[in-house]
Amino acid sequence: MEHPAINRLQREIAFTLDWLKALKKAQKSHNRSLLDSECAIKTELLGIDARTPTYSPMRYPEEEKFKRRLFSLEQEKRRAIERHAEQRGKLDERLFSLLLKRDALTVHDGSKKTGRKTRTDHS
Repeated sequence: MEHPAINRLQREIAFTLDWLKALKKAQKSHNRSLLDSECAIKTELLGIDARTPTYSPMRYPEEEKFKRRLFSLEQEKRRAIERHAEQRGKLDERLFSLLLKRDALTVHDGSKKTGRKTRTDHS
């Protein structure tokens, strides 16, 4: 029979892996949404370019509005990447810590059953 702490750690590991999957899915969805917005804005800008005479010095106010929107989308992308990296890093650290704890308990529990000493045993 496995140690109850090992079972608890296994559940926490599974939960952390689920969080990592959910984070990846949310990031993918958010990136897709940003890409769709960017494509729509660039399509509008192409339409403005097509309507503008070739040598016209005139600039349309909506063109500037779209360019500002593209700039804000780029800023949002950078913030999202940073936020995702921070969240991912925290979850990765948690997962690594849980795996180390589980492995330490597994080794410790296994040595008690076999009667062998491990490096963690100091008796």
